[in-house]
Amino acid sequence: MIIIKSAERRKWNGFSGVEFPAQGIIPQAHVIGNKFILGCTDKELDEVKTALGLKFEMIFTPNTGDDHPLLDYQYLPLIEDGTTMFETTDPVQRLKAYIAMGQPFVAKNKEEADAQPHIYTHYVFSEVEDVEKAASTFDKKEKAFEAKKEMSEDTLVNIIAVITQKRIKKSEPGLISAELDMIFNKNLDEFLLLAAKSPKELEIRSTIVSAINLHVIAYDKGVHQFKFGDFEVGRSLDEVVSYFTAEKDLLNSLEVKIGGTIEYKSDARQAPAKDGEPSEQ
Repeated sequence: MIIIKSAERRKWNGFSGVEFPAQGIIPQAHVIGNKFILGCTDKELDEVKTALGLKFEMIFTPNTGDDHPLLDYQYLPLIEDGTTMFETTDPVQRLKAYIAMGQPFVAKNKEEADAQPHIYTHYVFSEVEDVEKAASTFDKKEKAFEAKKEMSEDTLVNIIAVITQKRIKKSEPGLISAELDMIFNKNLDEFLLLAAKSPKELEIRSTIVSAINLHVIAYDKGVHQFKFGDFEVGRSLDEVVSYFTAEKDLLNSLEVKIGGTIEYKSDARQAPAKDGEPSEQ
């Protein structure tokens, strides 16, 4: 069985969350230059041609009047909005699947479709890949839960502040737990990355993220630098953390400056960029 699925898209109706399904499409075989493009190997194609008693080359010659099998309606696939299944024991279905897999809007896998949503509307579904991904996520969550057990409330609050830009009081364990649940579902890799850092670095990182969100540390686009007053403190969040870790007096000044400014709330603010220029505030 070969399965092609629609890639995830933004909802048509942002208020109700309802997504209106698109119509299925029946494409002809994709052509680049004068060559047909299929989603299969030469060996797989030869097997299907033999099973169907077909003989043809992969050359497209327009306006000749020839009926090329790859343009024959009986072999053209219907690619649904949702899930399309092709039974590989049927050679006609296999040829349809290969034509579908050769379309420029069909990604080889979900990861490729997610990475380039402006190009791909569908992807070839792999049950093995999905199982492996689920197993990997399960292992990561186990590691995250184990790391969480070893952390103090201060460390957990700092990690939440860095990832979500939310300041939570230690006296609100229910809110801490709820935020961690969301992080484990959406930001698992980032949590594990931060969990490997020392509590002191997490404290400094949390302070800096708060300072950036409060514009106490600002980004100067002219020199592509974060600045604290007249001090240029780095081009990325990691550089800023390193700077303040080395400059203890300046770190104390920063903590004093934002100490009376931080508000504890549950609405997320925009995160600064971690590898260069930040997003627009």
